[in-house]
Amino acid sequence: MNKDVKKLHEAHATHVKEFVQDGVLKVDVGGDIRVADRERCAKVGHPWSAEQAKAREAYVDESIRQYKEARQRMTAEAKAEEQVEMRATFGPGVTVVDVFTGEKVTL
Repeated sequence: MNKDVKKLHEAHATHVKEFVQDGVLKVDVGGDIRVADRERCAKVGHPWSAEQAKAREAYVDESIRQYKEARQRMTAEAKAEEQVEMRATFGPGVTVVDVFTGEKVTL
C-alpha cells in the first residue's frame, strides 16, 4: 500500500468509532451514526443476530426514505447537472433507472 493511501486509511480510522447500544453494533462516522452491516460485525467480532439484522433493516429503510425525499426536493438545475454527469459516464441514449425510486431517465 502506498504512503498516501495508508495515510487516508489511518485518517479514516480515527474518525470511525464502533459501539454497542442495546445489543446492536453501531458505527459513528464523524458524527453520522449508522447501524453496522454484516461485514462490519464480522470484522470486529460482533455477532450477526436477529436483533442486529432487524436494526440494520430499519436503518436501511429509513436511509432510503430520506433519499427519496431528497430526490423529490431536487431543483431542475440539480437534475439537469446530474443528467450531464450521467451522460458523460454512461453515454447518450442509455436509460438509467434509479433502483430506489423507480425513476427512469434516458440520456
